[in-house]
Amino acid sequence: EARTGLVLPVAPRLVAADHLSFTWTAPGQWVAMADGEEGMAFADELAADLGSLAAITDQTDGRTILRLSGTHVREMLAKGCMLDLHDTVFKVGDTAVTPIALITAQITRLGDEGGVAAFELVVMRSFTQSFWHFIEVSSAEFGLDVS
Repeated sequence: EARTGLVLPVAPRLVAADHLSFTWTAPGQWVAMADGEEGMAFADELAADLGSLAAITDQTDGRTILRLSGTHVREMLAKGCMLDLHDTVFKVGDTAVTPIALITAQITRLGDEGGVAAFELVVMRSFTQSFWHFIEVSSAEFGLDVS
């Protein structure tokens, strides 16, 4: 908190400020992300700041991050996700690790983009191609637009 101004969440939530975010993934475990930072340098900075309080592991090369938004993003994700993603249930900042199309993913509800729901999905890099195939097939009826 002293370094970032962020209080680490103690439940499945995301906290963020500027380019930095922390996502709770399990008791005493968080994923730290910093847009525009080089992974190993960021991990080294955190390790230096935290000393013996925490173990830091750079996961940059092992994960793929996808940000999905759109009018039908919930319907598309519902084809492979067992969570209720309605905005009254899975609120902005909520996060969960869950199978999506039989692939373990971390899903986080982001704020709306252009008036529509947005989600961040993190999957192991080796599953990216299979996960992307699920996205293409599941969103075909809605008109997938990659940007």
